Order: sequence, then C-alpha cells, then structure tokens
Amino acid sequence: MRRWGALWLCMALCASSAWAQTDTLVGVRKGSIELGGAGGLSIPVGDYGDWASLSGTGAVILGYYSSPRVSFGVDWGGHWHGPTDQADSLKAVEVGQSDAELRLKLYRIMTPYIKYQFKVAKVSPYATGIMGLYLQEVAWTEQTIGGTVSQSVAQGYFGVGAGLGVQWVTDDNVEIFVEGRFHNAMRGGATPIQFIDARVGLAFLL
Repeated sequence: MRRWGALWLCMALCASSAWAQTDTLVGVRKGSIELGGAGGLSIPVGDYGDWASLSGTGAVILGYYSSPRVSFGVDWGGHWHGPTDQADSLKAVEVGQSDAELRLKLYRIMTPYIKYQFKVAKVSPYATGIMGLYLQEVAWTEQTIGGTVSQSVAQGYFGVGAGLGVQWVTDDNVEIFVEGRFHNAMRGGATPIQFIDARVGLAFLL
C-alpha cells in the first residue's frame, strides 16, 4: 500500500509540475513578439525541378502571439537555386552562344504567415501556412561586339505554402525550431515555381 501511495504522490507532483509549466508558457507566449531567423535547404520539385537545383535558403521572422497557441507575422526570405545543366544549355541556345552562365534567385519579399501550436508545452509540434509575393530573378551573360554583357529579368509571382514543424521553448524564452514547408508560386501563363524548404531556426520571445 505504501508503494502505491508513493506512486500516486509522485504522479500528482509530476502532473502539478506539468500544469505549472503550461501556465507559465501561457503567460509568456500570449502577447509576445517573435523575432528570429532560419536557414536550411530549398529543394525544387515538379517542373521547376527540371530547371533549378538544390540550394540554400535564409529568412528573417517577425511575429506576434495573439494567443498561447497562435502566432502570426511576416517571413522575409531568399532561395538561391542554381540552374540545371539542361536549363543553362537551353538558355545558351536561345542567346546563340556556348554557355549562358545562367543564375536564378527567388525572393519571398512579403509572405505573411500563421502558426498553430498543437499543444502548449516546452516541446510542441505545429502547423504553419504562408501566402504572399515572390520575386524571381533570372540572370545570364551574352557575348556582344563590345564584349560580355550581363542580362537579367525579374518577374513577380503570388504564392502559398504550408508545412509542419516542432519547436522547443527554453527557460530563457528562446524558440528553437525545425520545420519543412511546401511552396507553390504562381503567375499567369508561367510554369508554377514549386519547392520544399527544410530549415532550422531560432527566435526570441520579447
């Protein structure tokens, strides 16, 4: 009987500790500003994967916790996709030379996001969604009578994205997170730009 009593007492203390931790996190999160950054890999998929290759990605995050589980804000980022050999060769044929030295850049210049925590705890999974403006810049070189000239074209896209992640909140109110997201950027008459970014990040709750 004493053993069972000790077990129930231990369980009660653990539950009490977990409840107190949840209450603390509720107080810390609600009304807090989320400021941080993230980086990782950007993986082109679909038709876009035939033209662009694996690259790095980076972003700055500014958000606000409207409730203990929900935050929203803006995520500015860049994806530096390299062209595939096929894309470079086709561009070279288009401009009439042997090598176009094709370069691709994709910026998320204004992508608001919303993030929902599945539970209020130090370690919690979450779902996130984003939408906003994407800007793709395509640059290449051309041989002219006067020498080599660099050319570029920039086009705007409207995009949406969704993903899943897990975050850990330290005792110092620092968020460390890992997440993966799928992006689909669209523009009338153009092939959609689709890619997956896998990233890790760090943010401060202010």
